[in-house]
Amino acid sequence: MPLIPSPVLLGALATLATGLTTGLGALPALLARQPSPRLLDSFLGFAAGVMLAAAAFSLLVPAIELAGPAVATGGLLAGAAVLALLDRIVPHLHAIIGREGPSSTLRRIWLFVLAITFTTCPKGWGSA
Repeated sequence: MPLIPSPVLLGALATLATGLTTGLGALPALLARQPSPRLLDSFLGFAAGVMLAAAAFSLLVPAIELAGPAVATGGLLAGAAVLALLDRIVPHLHAIIGREGPSSTLRRIWLFVLAITFTTCPKGWGSA
């Protein structure tokens, strides 16, 4: 009889692996005290490519398979419109240029919490 690990054990191992790979990804930032703009641009480009691939292969392709190209395209355009609107009405921080959007007395931590909330909500809606 094959040994099947418990879902709790698998979840714990997946969480540990995720944490370790996140730490591994942070190593270049720890080793390069003052990274050059070119290195920062390279890291941002790589991260954008990974996120684009994740969105395309994990979200867009299944959406097209389940609902068809028209519905998936409509959802993609609606999401882009919501993000464009949020970019205008929610104060936020950029690493280089600083604060953008309407003026706010929110502390940086609350801006971060808002950003994570706005990026996580649609993922939760998609899995419901």
